[in-house]
Amino acid sequence: MFNLNPNIAYKINEYTSLAVGLDYYRVIEATTDTQGVDLSGDGDDVGWNAAFMYVVNRWSFGLSYQSEVNVEIDGEFDATQSFGFKVNSISELKFPDTLRLGIRYQANEKLAVEFDFDRTGWSAFDEIVVISADDVPAAGISAGSVLAVTTNNWSDTNSYHNL
Repeated sequence: MFNLNPNIAYKINEYTSLAVGLDYYRVIEATTDTQGVDLSGDGDDVGWNAAFMYVVNRWSFGLSYQSEVNVEIDGEFDATQSFGFKVNSISELKFPDTLRLGIRYQANEKLAVEFDFDRTGWSAFDEIVVISADDVPAAGISAGSVLAVTTNNWSDTNSYHNL
């Protein structure tokens, strides 16, 4: 995978800054090979991010958000070993959104204490559905048919960091 993340930051005043940016995701190769089926493909998509920082005296407060990105994977569903057919396929790979909050206190010139909170939306990655892009009459498959579903049952996570 390749991720390009250009941003623009703007200092509003001596205390406040804002930043916005794009997240370009390029999945160069997505492959799985389970239960006699090989799935391969690639794709890309764009998301966004934004950040805010406020600094006053010895305190810094930060907030950032990175959007969910849904990459459509165009590829091939190869079930020749187990079911006797191969077909072009479409699936979607979801990268989760992330919210970050941080507070920092500069105690002196050499010592700072920081607390960060991250929330990652892993539930977006709940399942991967593979759909046929073509008709395969010999296998009874028409374009748009669901070929496979992988269920992850992932939950959103919170993490806390104290530095």
